[in-house]
Amino acid sequence: MELLKKLCNASGAPGDESEIRQILTDFYSQMGITPTTDHVGNIFFVKEGKPGKPIIMLDAHMDEVALQVTGHTSEGELKVAQLGGIDDRVLASKHVLVGKEKIRGVIGLKPIHNQKHEEWDVVTPTNALVVDMGCKDKAGAEKTAPLGTTIVFDTEFEDWGEVVKAKSFDDRAGCWAVCKTMEMETECTLVGSFTFGEEIGMKGAVFAVRRFMPDLVVSLEGTSAGDMPEVPEHQNCARFRYGPVITFEDRSVIIPRNYRLLLEDAAQKNDIQYQYKGTVTGGTNAGRMQFENGGTPCVVIAAPCRYIHSPVSLAAKSDLEAMAKLSKAFIQRVDKEGLPQ
Repeated sequence: MELLKKLCNASGAPGDESEIRQILTDFYSQMGITPTTDHVGNIFFVKEGKPGKPIIMLDAHMDEVALQVTGHTSEGELKVAQLGGIDDRVLASKHVLVGKEKIRGVIGLKPIHNQKHEEWDVVTPTNALVVDMGCKDKAGAEKTAPLGTTIVFDTEFEDWGEVVKAKSFDDRAGCWAVCKTMEMETECTLVGSFTFGEEIGMKGAVFAVRRFMPDLVVSLEGTSAGDMPEVPEHQNCARFRYGPVITFEDRSVIIPRNYRLLLEDAAQKNDIQYQYKGTVTGGTNAGRMQFENGGTPCVVIAAPCRYIHSPVSLAAKSDLEAMAKLSKAFIQRVDKEGLPQ
């Protein structure tokens, strides 16, 4: 889990993923693979296979949900907007890291002593919150964190035994799984594709798939585990510790039936516990990639993570490891049998 720890502890707001690119470059250098990049912030690592064998793109996005500075108050605080979808209710009083210098700050709101009684049960929207770094005035705040500065949650990775805690499992879990998958031996060409800006509209996906024109995309993600007491079972996206999640379809993509069946069979033949995504919600890079090159078949495999898109989330080691194992097993089947017809 050391690689996952490095990935989760690094800062990677949408459009500001340089720390993640460096960690990945260091990892792949041990495999003798040098990176290629593009002008928008994606980074790729290619493990060449045999001519005539399928080109398989292993897709994960580097960015995490974050905040961006939109203004400065006369008291020296920062006004912010969301980068990606964050529940306003999880923001108040959270510790954050501001900018590349990782200046510590805290998200503040009007004290309860100054609120009217009717305000107590009202969720404070992000645009009414501030980030306080301790600056004494507006000039100090502007100098320390100019407009456009990105802000991420200040959360340290912790190993709790069977479970790990961190921010940004969406999608550093997928980044980790791509790295683990590419350690396998195969005659297929594997393209480790790590994209920018997924959380603000899957920005890097199109550039990646157009560049390499893969025969197949395996999108690896961290998805929401909703097995909470107040969530009805039929509304639950996925369950914690029940194995990797296979998608039928979501709001962005429909998985071709023959590819999904091969993925399921690969799991069954390798005794990998898996589950289906229980809701038609969310979206991944696959939603953009499927439309390219005359239609690119995609499958989505995800690790169920609790409390994603928040300052802290949980992932079960067994789910993470099974996600990487299923990705390898699926590619082995494609290597042996070819692409599904």
